Amino acid sequence: MKFSWRTELPPLLLLLATLALSAWAWPRLPDEIPVHWGLDGRPDRWGGRAEGLMITPAVGLFLYLLFSAFPWLDPGRANYASFGGTYFRIRLAVIVFIAAVHAVVIGLLLNARTDVTTWVMPLVGALLFFIGSQIDQLAPNWFMGVRTPWTLSSPSTWKRTNRMGGIVLRIGGVLFAVAGFAHRLWVCWVAIGAMAVGVLFVVIYSYLVWKDAPDKTPPGGTTTANS
Repeated sequence: MKFSWRTELPPLLLLLATLALSAWAWPRLPDEIPVHWGLDGRPDRWGGRAEGLMITPAVGLFLYLLFSAFPWLDPGRANYASFGGTYFRIRLAVIVFIAAVHAVVIGLLLNARTDVTTWVMPLVGALLFFIGSQIDQLAPNWFMGVRTPWTLSSPSTWKRTNRMGGIVLRIGGVLFAVAGFAHRLWVCWVAIGAMAVGVLFVVIYSYLVWKDAPDKTPPGGTTTANS
């Protein structure tokens, strides 16, 4: 995939915005601030401003570089041309999520509030829902989508499994959003548990679909069982 300022400028500006927000908040926060929160929304670890204000922009930059490298590292890189728009939207959504979480956390710190779960869980839910609405448009690749031995060995299995995976992600997104708004720890655990069950279901589903797929192919470097 070729570099284009038209596609790369939005995520880069968002990353710069997270750094600018950190610089603005730096003199307005005490030397020691919460840097990690439990699922109940309460801080469970404290650290310096450098850690608290710079870790999220650093994670965002790392994810940006990682997503940028995937098309070059993927043995199936030729497929990326068929879902370039989808890939860009997912990449941008991840950076938007990072920037939104950063803004929310700084806003809460400035107002001496600690109800992080109430805000972050719906943001996680929105990201899951959005990715779930996109992954059925992905062509087979090694880095994004539902990648199991069976989806990577059958184009039809890939398509059907990623369609199902999208449904599971959208349901999970709604559950995470509800968990945040409910502001109850047990609801958060229910959402996480349901998501884990959903992921397991999709893996099993991919195998069941593959068993009857007409286009099964052995992975590269291997031979079929009856060869």
